[in-house]
Amino acid sequence: MGCSLCHNEITETWAAGTLEYRYCGRCGLVQALPRFFPDPLKEKERYLKHNNTFGNSGYVKYLTDFIASAVTPYVGKGSSILDYGCGPAPVLTALLKKKDYRVTPYDPYFHADRRWKTKHFDSVVSVEVFEHLQDPLTALKEILSVLDTDGIVIIRTLLHNENQDVFSNWWYRQDCTHITFYSEKSFLFLAENFPLKILAIKNGREIILAKTS
Repeated sequence: MGCSLCHNEITETWAAGTLEYRYCGRCGLVQALPRFFPDPLKEKERYLKHNNTFGNSGYVKYLTDFIASAVTPYVGKGSSILDYGCGPAPVLTALLKKKDYRVTPYDPYFHADRRWKTKHFDSVVSVEVFEHLQDPLTALKEILSVLDTDGIVIIRTLLHNENQDVFSNWWYRQDCTHITFYSEKSFLFLAENFPLKILAIKNGREIILAKTS
């Protein structure tokens, strides 16, 4: 099996702890081998243990800072936004609505209504989601299918630096539901092969893309 992002058949195996990953030199993707993917029930249970609610002031500040850095500079007020992978308590959805955005939450486990697929959006925001995806290419195509031309895709996921030794000791891969990791090269590949333009990559974790015609 090749790379799940660019379909390159030539990949390296990276061992890290008790897990094995596939590294793609073409697009920079690192993904756990399928046998290490979490069981869906255990994955859902893991998400329910997260304290990602309005009662967690640190989490609210984290999202507020994210909005100020990655959303408001690129997406005008009143715009329609899909919160892709909103989780059990869509705090980001609520915070964006307070900023006068029109927001639709979606999560395959917790807000599974897929009527959003019949709509179009000015922006799609996905916070701490892409590292959980088994099939990131399909997710990206799904996002692009509902995004208007000149629309903005905003992804927050921590990027790796393509160093195997550093990756092996990286705290971000310790979560059992974190199975797919990207580098800047991954998004350069997407910009070269899809109707996307990179507007910014901030702090090694905020990726802002515009859909081109």
